[in-house]
Amino acid sequence: MTQDSGAGRVRAVARGVEEGSTAHPPSPLPGPGETALGVFIGRWINEGEKAAGSGMRPERIVTSDVYEWAPGGVFVIHSAYGRIGDTDVGGVEIMGYDRASRRSSARSACSGG
Repeated sequence: MTQDSGAGRVRAVARGVEEGSTAHPPSPLPGPGETALGVFIGRWINEGEKAAGSGMRPERIVTSDVYEWAPGGVFVIHSAYGRIGDTDVGGVEIMGYDRASRRSSARSACSGG
């Protein structure tokens, strides 16, 4: 990489992949377990009602969910937002498949904590 010493701007950047012991192994290709997650891929609008609980009224639910492949096609990223009653809600989830246990899994975080 070279820099223009007068203005401190980057003028050129070296390109390529470092070879040797620090190089990462190639990512695994998606297998049947990962490709089965493809059923979720798309954009979804959901409407419904939260059931009434003890002393609580039912609440209308409207959400928008987007499921898309993460780079490499091994994980699915799910982002969601919407309203439950008068409350704005949202979150993100990462879905994957564990080949050793032959089970899918998901990790999520939402605005509700």
